[in-house]
Amino acid sequence: MGISIHDLATKRKALLSKSKYDFSRYRWQDKEIITPHKNNVKYLADSILQMNERVSYVSVLMSGQSGSGKSSAITTLIHRMSCMQKEKRIVKWFSGKDLHNLDEIIDNLKKNNAQKYCLVFDDISYQMELTGSAVKKKQIASKLTTIRHDIGEGSKVIVFFSIHFLTALIPIMRDSSFRILTSMSDQDRSNWENVFGKTSRYTLSKFQKQYGSQMQRGYFYLNNHTDEKKNNYFHVDQPYRITLVSEISGLRNVLIPKEECNYCREPKSKKIKEKISAQEFFNDITKAYGKRAKNALGFFMYFRKGNNKILPAQNIRALNHITKKLEQYDIDFDELSEIASNNVVGNRKNIHMKKDKEYHKKQELLKIPKIMPESMTIFD
Repeated sequence: MGISIHDLATKRKALLSKSKYDFSRYRWQDKEIITPHKNNVKYLADSILQMNERVSYVSVLMSGQSGSGKSSAITTLIHRMSCMQKEKRIVKWFSGKDLHNLDEIIDNLKKNNAQKYCLVFDDISYQMELTGSAVKKKQIASKLTTIRHDIGEGSKVIVFFSIHFLTALIPIMRDSSFRILTSMSDQDRSNWENVFGKTSRYTLSKFQKQYGSQMQRGYFYLNNHTDEKKNNYFHVDQPYRITLVSEISGLRNVLIPKEECNYCREPKSKKIKEKISAQEFFNDITKAYGKRAKNALGFFMYFRKGNNKILPAQNIRALNHITKKLEQYDIDFDELSEIASNNVVGNRKNIHMKKDKEYHKKQELLKIPKIMPESMTIFD
């Protein structure tokens, strides 16, 4: 038996009405951004957590070019999965080179049952290739999958890996449960098509256009719409960046905002300093400030490094005497500083006064008449 036009129209109306509830509102800068549920980062974070409840180890592969937002996306997901949950996870950030010390890293983790971790290995591109041994590569990959046994039964571990290109990682580690792409080039599209199959060609091509528009024009289209089409068009970082996500099977866009706190934020790495010899350093400062540089270095080494080899013994005795007196008396240091600055022997003020006295003395001597031989007259 067929269906009447009236019944068909009623079903269509019901479906359209139901679809209105497939959208959520994301609050950002006093605005409400309409976002489809399936493209919401919350949906992705919940999927990862739910899988981690069923299996002890979950890996998340983040792939994208520099500046495409890999680290920000990882931080947002950790913020959602840890900081916004009732129970926070232990969050550890590592560099790609730390993979070579994986045994030591795991040994240093707390060995408690039912402990929950988020481990991040940032930029591991080609790090496995640098091990130089096929056996070592397999050992590292195996260590990650058996990490739950090393830190205690019942523990839950989510590990993030970030790379620049798919081919920068050995095949055994590409097979992550969740794969998040933050950029797409021609070569990337070809590589990922080999992974996801030919049916993914259209979605990969569409994401390449979305990413290109995001980076070149500052906006992108999601290609979903409500009746008012408000959520189809987004400006980059207001608040989202677009990604393409594979959850075991299938591909979909996920809009990821920047969310973080002091707990989940990646620790800022220390600036790498250029190394020079001690002799070069000493030559440089003495060339700039002469003997004063050595004097200043002596005080620096004494107070910052506890080294008294440079300071003269008299200075050290004076410092010890001052320290002992300050333990006895309460002093107004501002007043003391003012008194000391006005009474330092050889300070700039006294030097200028001394020079002025010498100048006036010379001028007075010039005014004294000079006696010349008898054949000459006296002149001033």
